[in-house]
Amino acid sequence: MLLGAPNTSRISVWAGASFMEWTSTVKLLICVACLSYASWSDIKTREVSDKVWVIMAAFTAPITIMEVAWGRLPLLLLVLSLGLCFIIGLAAFYVGLFGGADAEALWCLGIALPAYPKLHPWMSQPLMGLQQPIFSLSIFSNTVVLAASTAIYVLLRNLLYKARGKPLFQGLEEETFPRKAIALFIGYKVDASKLSERSHVFIMETMRGEKRRLKLFFSSEKEDFGLSEEKKSELTGEVWVAPALPLLAYMMIGLAMALFIGDLVSFITLQILSFLQIL
Repeated sequence: MLLGAPNTSRISVWAGASFMEWTSTVKLLICVACLSYASWSDIKTREVSDKVWVIMAAFTAPITIMEVAWGRLPLLLLVLSLGLCFIIGLAAFYVGLFGGADAEALWCLGIALPAYPKLHPWMSQPLMGLQQPIFSLSIFSNTVVLAASTAIYVLLRNLLYKARGKPLFQGLEEETFPRKAIALFIGYKVDASKLSERSHVFIMETMRGEKRRLKLFFSSEKEDFGLSEEKKSELTGEVWVAPALPLLAYMMIGLAMALFIGDLVSFITLQILSFLQIL
């Protein structure tokens, strides 16, 4: 090689790295902007305009396709990310775990962030060094862990309620122990007079004849949401409710944690395995 001649291999590597940093940064900023707005809207009204996801997909999909075309992103990884996110989002929606906006957000993440964003050399991996091959699934798993952690708060609230000498299941004595145990983790009691149709809760009690029964599962995002004036006449005093979680806010936090900290499910799994080895 002639003295002073440019090293073309180094230039191509540098150009490729710069390209991935640029595209990753742009897509990440778009996702953060859209999820931040969606989180605010979800917390405030539990509703998000479909325009948010149209914008998110319209601006990130072409960049992802360009990454694949330039050989910077494996096509198989994109197909797996998009396919698995679509299946998980659709299944979660139909069983009532996701609202429509939650599923659409996951679908958009499936195409926008299939791989861990390559921002800078010092951010080549999260702090824990634990990440799934498919970054969008890491965001989803973190979202699930964060949402599930709400059960700890709910249980503590119920234990405090019981410690004050108040009956948790008055009028629901005929419910089985397993159903009562589930209720302790997913809901709590509130004064029915303070609820309205706009309350961000699901009503966990129904009337069968003159008896109250617990309802532990909800088939859609709108069913039993809030307490209508008609139901107020049926349910008086304190009633069991389950909080309608702003999952998009959890998803936004899950994205940040996946980026900076790592995959929580992988971390928890490793901790459990390490503990079992000690035993």
